[in-house]
Amino acid sequence: MIVWLVNKGLQPVIILANELKRREANDLHPVPINNPAKELIPLISSINQLLKRLSDAFNRERQFVGYAAHELRTPLAGLGVHLQNAIKKQGYEKDKAIALSLRGHQRMAHLVEQLLILARTTPDAYLATFQTVDLYKVCQRVIADNIQLILDKRQTITLEGTQPAVIQGDDSGLNIMISNLVRNAALYTPDEGTIKLSVTVSNQQTILCITDTGPGIPQKIRRKVFDRFYRADSDRHASNVEGAGLGLSIVAHVVELHGATIELGTAVSGGLEVIVSFEGSGYTNRAF
Repeated sequence: MIVWLVNKGLQPVIILANELKRREANDLHPVPINNPAKELIPLISSINQLLKRLSDAFNRERQFVGYAAHELRTPLAGLGVHLQNAIKKQGYEKDKAIALSLRGHQRMAHLVEQLLILARTTPDAYLATFQTVDLYKVCQRVIADNIQLILDKRQTITLEGTQPAVIQGDDSGLNIMISNLVRNAALYTPDEGTIKLSVTVSNQQTILCITDTGPGIPQKIRRKVFDRFYRADSDRHASNVEGAGLGLSIVAHVVELHGATIELGTAVSGGLEVIVSFEGSGYTNRAF
């Protein structure tokens, strides 16, 4: 009798196990709930939530691989053409082809580096070690790392605000995020332009604000610029700055992983204003 009762009680679990066993590896559709035992409803619900997260992750990866292959194909093809010209040409034409080959190589190296960073900063793969981080000091370090680019364009960059501005976060991820924002500001701001960073602590929020005197981003596409590989005005921006369209996507991932928010606006100068807000003195409920 006991054996019969145990088997009877486990029957719904056995049916669920057989349903999952029959599935192909790529079948991540929700498990159908057809009048199951009430004890199984929480289990089936949890399984379906897991399947949805897996499905979303696989879709992101397929999309990522497709976009990456497309973006790498263009610089690779261009590099091959320039190298062939370098072999065939002489004199000035040869030097020009070599220079274009080096430029193509640099663009491809930058794209690969951005792809690797993006892969590391997706919610499903991010293995961050959160610790106490002074956001003000991270900004100082980023400015020092990018100062040559700013000096080459005779730009002015300033940092002001609250020091220290302590949050709980991943130092490396925050460095990548702020570096991408500062580099974007420097690249799109004209020579002798101005870039301003401020870090303030107010009403249980730590706020990073970056403004520049560049062309800004039109309001109608501000949401789209966070998409992978999206670039305003197609492959070449009106400012003649080439890029992979990954910088702001990486920024958005790091912001999400820190439970923060990001807003794009128009600075008083007419350029772009980026505001990143961290709740409280640190983020304690991670999104992964």
